[in-house]
Amino acid sequence: MTLMIMGLTRKLKSRSEKEFNRKKDGKPAKNKKRSDFRTYLKTEIIQKAISCFCKILKHCRPEILSVQARIGFNDPMYTGFLCALISQFYVLTNPYDIMIQPVFDEEVIEGRFSIGGRIWLPYLIVIIIGFLFTKPMRNILFFNKKKKNKGGLQYAG
Repeated sequence: MTLMIMGLTRKLKSRSEKEFNRKKDGKPAKNKKRSDFRTYLKTEIIQKAISCFCKILKHCRPEILSVQARIGFNDPMYTGFLCALISQFYVLTNPYDIMIQPVFDEEVIEGRFSIGGRIWLPYLIVIIIGFLFTKPMRNILFFNKKKKNKGGLQYAG
């Protein structure tokens, strides 16, 4: 059975597949530990990522942005979703020249855009390195493997 949410697919095992994966002695077979995207979905990581993204957007805010486009998908529902999404961000896009014409009866993506502004590469690198060395990311990237230290009264000599 496969579960798909917002483009992410996840294969779910049924009970018979789990029983098939059991060893002969009745214990479940150990699966190797894989890195999972759920380790990055902690609230402190998401908060740090959003703050870094806001810093980058504040720094790289375009001075000139011009977009003229005709966009249509094979299903008119997706075109309607795009129109709704664009209307939600009208306050942010109002100062710029953005004209998007929805096409409901054919699949088409065509247009042109121009963007002008400033991007200072060392600032972007500092922001990204700062994000990687924040406490939650440091714990995941560098100290994810727990060390087994022997200690306690029974080992005291």
